[in-house]
Amino acid sequence: MLATPRRAKPSLPMLVAVGTLLVSVAITSADFVPDSSAIKHPAARHVLLDTSTETTRTEEQLLDAVAHVMGLDEQTVLGMISRDNGFSSLRCPECQAFLDQFDIADPDHVACQACGMKFPNAKYPETYIHEGKNISGEPVQWKYYAKDGKGYQYFFSAVVRHQRHHFLAAQAKDMARLYRMTDDEQYARRAALIVVALAEAFPHWSVREDHAWYGRYILTERPWEWRTGIWHHQWSEMPINCVFAYDLTYNSPIWDELSKEHGNNSRRPVEDWFRAAYKMICEYQEDRGNKFGNLTPYTIRKVVAAGRVLNDPDMVHSMVPWFGGVVKSYFGFDGMGREGAIGYHGQTHWNLSRAMRAIQGYTDPPGYVDTKLGIKLDNADMAARFPIIETAQNISEAARFPDGSRITIHDTGWHVRGTDTIAAVPNIELNALGHFALSHGEGADTTQVHL
Repeated sequence: MLATPRRAKPSLPMLVAVGTLLVSVAITSADFVPDSSAIKHPAARHVLLDTSTETTRTEEQLLDAVAHVMGLDEQTVLGMISRDNGFSSLRCPECQAFLDQFDIADPDHVACQACGMKFPNAKYPETYIHEGKNISGEPVQWKYYAKDGKGYQYFFSAVVRHQRHHFLAAQAKDMARLYRMTDDEQYARRAALIVVALAEAFPHWSVREDHAWYGRYILTERPWEWRTGIWHHQWSEMPINCVFAYDLTYNSPIWDELSKEHGNNSRRPVEDWFRAAYKMICEYQEDRGNKFGNLTPYTIRKVVAAGRVLNDPDMVHSMVPWFGGVVKSYFGFDGMGREGAIGYHGQTHWNLSRAMRAIQGYTDPPGYVDTKLGIKLDNADMAARFPIIETAQNISEAARFPDGSRITIHDTGWHVRGTDTIAAVPNIELNALGHFALSHGEGADTTQVHL
């Protein structure tokens, strides 16, 4: 048995009741009760396209992406969803590269990015047991390999479980998009089956620390730092692909059919899961003293989307102070991120701008009064409230070398633009950061001097 490290952090009982509806999360007016059926769906359509690659995917590409899973029978697909969760990646015991490559054609293994070896395998048997308790207090045992029982623990089966779950969640979102494009109920049914199965498995999953460098453990406390979580890491605890899949299939008769087949309300465990994730996110933020960082915008945009889908204005309102928290604590008066790295700066403002897009145009439902924060939202516009985001965007575009490559301040990664074009570049004046650059000349004779 591998002992869980002791930490003086919040204990688990606050999460034990995840099997019931966590209505205590919301603090609404006495006259307003969140009801997802009272609004038009999809409610979060404008934040579905979270990445640039999503915006260009055609119906044909989506059909190709889901073809394998659609070709499997329902029980085979549902059999890939486990009552245990897992870890996102490991180091490969063969070559020490990352082990996180999953192929639905071989759903019982994950492969190394570099050497391609598949795990689990006979060369590295998972003969040791890591014991703990899940969020419902049930005992769990996860298998792992360790040389002579010591050193780095390799949880191959746990990585398989994690990769399966996240792959199927992404598939559910793609199927739901196809349903919106085609009105074909087969895609709505398969998407709903996956989302419901994941939601019903959630109360049996464990809080775990999951990082390839810092180790992996089943924890006896609730998530309290960015490396810990249940669905993923804390900043990504809201299962956004499932939120979108639910939203896009919301009006399908499939949900009523599944409720009749299962003898219960199939929507309830799904909405319970989203609310439990929100509860953990809020507790995590309190645990860290309401500090904000470069990962916070990921959380904001996902919570706002979930709040809109659930028709829970308290959930949406709770993120409004987070916008201000990120802006005030992360960006200097020149618009540059406090870490001084163009890479992290770009990541933060990119995600924050999409979080602003998530809440754009939101209006409180009739009869709702925010009794906790006193906020009223009518055609919300966070971009107008925080114009420094546009300044931050301009920095990402301007802080480049003449060949277009971004300036490698601090731990910004080096990426060559892939062009021989030498463009005229403006002077750089980042007063709060203390970085300046003067440019002179044209074309290949351009000189840029940095201080």
